[in-house]
Amino acid sequence: MIKNKEELLAQIKSEKRQNKNLFTSFFVDASCIDNAVCREAQNIFCSFDIPLNPSKKGDKLLFDKKSFASKANLLNNAGLIFGFCLYYAKDEGDTFKFFSDRFDFALNQYPNHVEFPQFDLNPGERGEPK
Repeated sequence: MIKNKEELLAQIKSEKRQNKNLFTSFFVDASCIDNAVCREAQNIFCSFDIPLNPSKKGDKLLFDKKSFASKANLLNNAGLIFGFCLYYAKDEGDTFKFFSDRFDFALNQYPNHVEFPQFDLNPGERGEPK
């Protein structure tokens, strides 16, 4: 997973130079996405896969809807393909209700796809926990 904006921009620019017509999927932390990333990504055929994970503060799981909504808005306004990766009970304290709320939220952001990596046949392929 790409967690650094500069690394993501470098990969996008590399794809632009070397594989402009090849579809590329970037597995990225939402914090990497901004206007500069969206501008560069509009020049290649790509998708962003974003884990929709809660954060943990003490014993409580939190989910920053405002942050994820602003990133989805940037991608939608740029006309880019993106989707969310949702995990259930990956973190201690996650409940079906909390997962269901994240899923409903995800669908309201108009992603092109939603993935559930826990059900992949090849777990760990993208760096997720096995």
